[in-house]
Amino acid sequence: MCCPKSPRLKRIEVDELEKLALVIPSQPLDAEARHDRATAELLAQMLPQEFDCTCVQPNLKAALQPRSEDKNAPTYTQRSYALWHRTLPPPVEAFDAALAMDGLHPWALAALEGLNAKRRYIWLCDLPEEYLLPEDIPFFAEHYAALTGIFCASEAIREDFGRLFPSLAPKSTVITLPLDTAYYRQLSRETEEPWGADTADILAVCRLDSDNDAQKIPQLAARWKVKKPELRWHIAGTGSRQDRLVRDIVLADVCDEVELLDPPENLAPLMAQANAYLSIAEAGDEEAERMARAMGKTIFQLPLTDQQLSGMEARVGKAVFSEWKDQRKCFKALKEERL
Repeated sequence: MCCPKSPRLKRIEVDELEKLALVIPSQPLDAEARHDRATAELLAQMLPQEFDCTCVQPNLKAALQPRSEDKNAPTYTQRSYALWHRTLPPPVEAFDAALAMDGLHPWALAALEGLNAKRRYIWLCDLPEEYLLPEDIPFFAEHYAALTGIFCASEAIREDFGRLFPSLAPKSTVITLPLDTAYYRQLSRETEEPWGADTADILAVCRLDSDNDAQKIPQLAARWKVKKPELRWHIAGTGSRQDRLVRDIVLADVCDEVELLDPPENLAPLMAQANAYLSIAEAGDEEAERMARAMGKTIFQLPLTDQQLSGMEARVGKAVFSEWKDQRKCFKALKEERL
């Protein structure tokens, strides 16, 4: 497998590297899907600098061809696992470690367990609670218990995993996905009317279909209207509570300070000029937060402290594309070194 060298890492001879299997789906990588972009970034630039990396792609279409199902498996997930497990070829090559990128799906577990690997890991990229049915929790608990480690792409995912699998929480660690800075850099080249050099702009992207922290922004803006008049709050979102939020903005007399936006098709130009990003708990946009991290934005969560807001400067925001901060942590974990 030929991969470009990374300027950040010293090249090591392949025969000195541990052998790593990276399990991803067999369909072509989707440039619009964050997990696939992360996988492509890992394959092309990062993992091959530290591992003798092999891409393992189970043939999902072949596995789904009609055949007798395992009648003893009580749920669809478990029948799918049994079906995929039967289609896997016997392991030939031995690996030091194996990592599956889609750890909430039975095909990934089946493929991972079918490999001859000393250590096995999964990467959880979404909230388990949003994907796993209650009747499947014991099934996943059994298979997760056999893993060496569980990577969680965010603290929220790790906390959600701990709630569903409390006994397995010690196996989990937060390792963010690598940021495809080239992708966001390209998106940000489109232009938007600037918010201005005399304001300090905070952007939030979230759903407005339930009570969440976005509803607190009008009162927060009113409280800071006099203390820091240059603060501006931009909320990109729609939902059933949108009219209520508009009413609260009017009642708080912050129509000049708070702007409600329809989420644009391309968020990157707005994100690039924001001074900070406000992450809305339980209703925020995960891709928007990844974009904010890729652009080097300060990321806030409510409640905000006086120190956080008072330190914001009025200026046009800039995108400062950053490297993957958890790169070394990921490599250490895969080698089962102390974190």
